[in-house]
Amino acid sequence: MEQRIELAPNCSLKPSGAMLFFGSTCLFSLGFALFFWGLGFWPVLPFAALEMLVLGLSLQASMRRGKYTQTVLITESQISLVTRSRRGVHKQEFARHWAKVRLRSPPRRHGTSRLWDREPWTGI
Repeated sequence: MEQRIELAPNCSLKPSGAMLFFGSTCLFSLGFALFFWGLGFWPVLPFAALEMLVLGLSLQASMRRGKYTQTVLITESQISLVTRSRRGVHKQEFARHWAKVRLRSPPRRHGTSRLWDREPWTGI
């Protein structure tokens, strides 16, 4: 009996949708900036361009992170964890008999929970 669990980020935008969003936002924002630049408020244009640059870089990083995945494969004898990221593919295998994982609650109310493969060091 084999169980497979795929973990991947929920990316709501496809690359074409991201380009459409970015292009329309740039058109809208830089259009207003050019209007105010024409009225003599020249500092608006560099700030709008900087804002669009930051938005573009953030969108690019978000789209790149959408390709990262983890696959957990559980068989009768072992547990395999395959991580795909920009650093490549990293595979870890554990004997199922000895594997022990724990899900730690987040330290804050809206924090992220952590999956541990062993007890954290207590210093004892």
